[in-house]
Amino acid sequence: MQVKREAAKEQGGKEKIRVQPKSEGIRKNITILVVEDDDGCRNSIVRILAKEFKVKTARNGQEGLEKYKEGEIDVVITDLRMPIMDGFTLLMELQDLDPESKVIVVSSLITAENSEMLSDAGAKNIMKKPYDLEELHRAIVSLAGS
Repeated sequence: MQVKREAAKEQGGKEKIRVQPKSEGIRKNITILVVEDDDGCRNSIVRILAKEFKVKTARNGQEGLEKYKEGEIDVVITDLRMPIMDGFTLLMELQDLDPESKVIVVSSLITAENSEMLSDAGAKNIMKKPYDLEELHRAIVSLAGS
Protein backbone atom coordinates (compact mmCIF):
# COMPACT_ATOMS: atom_id res chain seq x y z
CA MET A 1 0.00 0.00 0.00
CA GLN A 2 1.16 3.47 -0.64
CA VAL A 3 0.77 6.37 1.75
CA LYS A 4 -0.04 9.64 0.08
CA ARG A 5 0.04 12.96 1.85
CA GLU A 6 -2.37 15.63 0.73
CA ALA A 7 -2.46 19.22 1.86
CA ALA A 8 -5.65 19.82 3.81
CA LYS A 9 -7.85 22.75 3.06
CA GLU A 10 -8.12 23.36 6.76
CA GLN A 11 -6.50 26.18 8.65
CA GLY A 12 -3.17 25.33 10.13
CA GLY A 13 -1.92 23.51 7.04
CA LYS A 14 -2.30 20.00 8.53
CA GLU A 15 -1.86 17.14 6.10
CA LYS A 16 -4.32 14.34 5.46
CA ILE A 17 -2.80 10.90 5.10
CA ARG A 18 -4.44 8.51 2.67
CA VAL A 19 -3.49 4.87 2.19
CA GLN A 20 -3.78 3.53 -1.35
CA PRO A 21 -2.92 0.16 -2.82
CA LYS A 22 0.24 0.32 -4.92
CA SER A 23 -1.45 -1.65 -7.64
CA GLU A 24 -3.12 0.11 -10.48
CA GLY A 25 -6.16 -2.19 -10.64
CA ILE A 26 -8.51 -3.63 -8.10
CA ARG A 27 -7.99 -7.35 -7.58
CA LYS A 28 -11.58 -8.45 -6.92
CA ASN A 29 -10.68 -11.80 -8.50
CA ILE A 30 -8.62 -12.61 -5.38
CA THR A 31 -10.67 -13.85 -2.41
CA ILE A 32 -9.28 -13.48 1.10
CA LEU A 33 -10.67 -15.31 4.14
CA VAL A 34 -10.05 -13.38 7.37
CA VAL A 35 -10.34 -15.62 10.45
CA GLU A 36 -10.32 -13.43 13.57
CA ASP A 37 -12.42 -13.60 16.73
CA ASP A 38 -11.94 -9.95 17.70
CA ASP A 39 -14.73 -8.00 15.96
CA GLY A 40 -12.81 -4.71 15.90
CA CYS A 41 -9.65 -6.25 14.44
CA ARG A 42 -11.59 -8.32 11.91
CA ASN A 43 -13.69 -5.34 10.80
CA SER A 44 -10.59 -3.17 10.48
CA ILE A 45 -8.81 -5.71 8.28
CA VAL A 46 -11.92 -6.19 6.14
CA ARG A 47 -12.46 -2.45 5.70
CA ILE A 48 -8.93 -2.08 4.35
CA LEU A 49 -8.75 -5.23 2.22
CA ALA A 50 -12.25 -4.95 0.74
CA LYS A 51 -11.13 -1.90 -1.23
CA GLU A 52 -9.07 -4.19 -3.43
CA PHE A 53 -10.02 -7.81 -2.76
CA LYS A 54 -13.12 -9.91 -2.26
CA VAL A 55 -13.19 -10.68 1.47
CA LYS A 56 -14.95 -13.38 3.48
CA THR A 57 -14.81 -13.62 7.26
CA ALA A 58 -14.99 -16.17 10.05
CA ARG A 59 -15.01 -15.70 13.83
CA ASN A 60 -13.04 -18.86 14.68
CA GLY A 61 -11.06 -21.65 13.09
CA GLN A 62 -14.00 -24.04 12.76
CA GLU A 63 -16.06 -21.43 10.90
CA GLY A 64 -13.01 -20.60 8.79
CA LEU A 65 -12.49 -24.25 7.86
CA GLU A 66 -16.14 -24.54 6.77
CA LYS A 67 -15.88 -21.39 4.63
CA TYR A 68 -12.65 -22.68 3.07
CA LYS A 69 -14.39 -25.94 2.16
CA GLU A 70 -17.02 -23.92 0.27
CA GLY A 71 -14.23 -23.04 -2.16
CA GLU A 72 -12.94 -19.96 -3.95
CA ILE A 73 -10.48 -18.88 -1.22
CA ASP A 74 -7.08 -17.76 -2.49
CA VAL A 75 -5.46 -16.66 0.79
CA VAL A 76 -6.38 -17.21 4.46
CA ILE A 77 -5.37 -14.68 7.10
CA THR A 78 -5.78 -16.10 10.59
CA ASP A 79 -5.15 -15.16 14.18
CA LEU A 80 -3.77 -17.82 16.54
CA ARG A 81 -5.79 -17.53 19.75
CA MET A 82 -9.50 -18.04 19.05
CA PRO A 83 -12.35 -19.99 20.63
CA ILE A 84 -13.65 -23.32 19.30
CA MET A 85 -10.66 -23.90 16.98
CA ASP A 86 -7.41 -21.95 17.23
CA GLY A 87 -5.37 -20.72 14.29
CA PHE A 88 -2.68 -23.38 14.59
CA THR A 89 -5.27 -26.16 14.43
CA LEU A 90 -6.91 -24.38 11.49
CA LEU A 91 -3.54 -24.23 9.73
CA MET A 92 -2.99 -27.97 10.20
CA GLU A 93 -6.55 -28.78 9.07
CA LEU A 94 -6.14 -26.64 5.96
CA GLN A 95 -2.83 -28.32 5.11
CA ASP A 96 -4.47 -31.75 5.47
CA LEU A 97 -7.40 -30.66 3.31
CA ASP A 98 -5.38 -28.72 0.75
CA PRO A 99 -1.57 -28.87 0.91
CA GLU A 100 -1.51 -25.92 -1.53
CA SER A 101 -3.50 -23.65 0.83
CA LYS A 102 -1.92 -20.25 1.38
CA VAL A 103 -2.12 -19.12 4.99
CA ILE A 104 -0.85 -15.92 6.59
CA VAL A 105 -0.76 -16.04 10.39
CA VAL A 106 -1.09 -12.71 12.20
CA SER A 107 -0.93 -12.70 15.98
CA SER A 108 0.48 -10.85 18.95
CA LEU A 109 1.64 -14.26 20.21
CA ILE A 110 4.35 -14.78 17.58
CA THR A 111 7.71 -15.87 19.01
CA ALA A 112 10.82 -17.25 17.35
CA GLU A 113 9.88 -20.72 18.60
CA ASN A 114 6.27 -20.79 17.41
CA SER A 115 7.17 -18.95 14.20
CA GLU A 116 9.35 -21.88 13.19
CA MET A 117 6.62 -24.33 14.22
CA LEU A 118 4.00 -22.39 12.18
CA SER A 119 6.28 -22.30 9.17
CA ASP A 120 6.92 -26.04 9.45
CA ALA A 121 3.14 -26.60 9.68
CA GLY A 122 2.61 -24.78 6.37
CA ALA A 123 2.14 -21.08 7.13
CA LYS A 124 3.37 -19.14 4.11
CA ASN A 125 3.81 -15.89 6.01
CA ILE A 126 3.86 -15.02 9.71
CA MET A 127 3.34 -11.51 11.07
CA LYS A 128 3.34 -10.18 14.58
CA LYS A 129 0.55 -7.76 15.55
CA PRO A 130 0.59 -4.88 15.07
CA TYR A 131 1.62 -5.60 11.50
CA ASP A 132 2.47 -3.33 8.61
CA LEU A 133 -0.44 -3.02 6.14
CA GLU A 134 1.92 -2.66 3.21
CA GLU A 135 3.68 -5.88 4.20
CA LEU A 136 0.32 -7.67 4.52
CA HIS A 137 -0.74 -6.39 1.11
CA ARG A 138 2.53 -7.57 -0.49
CA ALA A 139 2.15 -10.99 1.13
CA ILE A 140 -1.42 -11.39 -0.18
CA VAL A 141 -0.53 -10.37 -3.73
CA SER A 142 2.57 -12.57 -3.73
CA LEU A 143 0.72 -15.63 -2.43
CA ALA A 144 -2.34 -15.15 -4.64
CA GLY A 145 -0.11 -14.90 -7.69
CA SER A 146 1.81 -18.09 -6.94
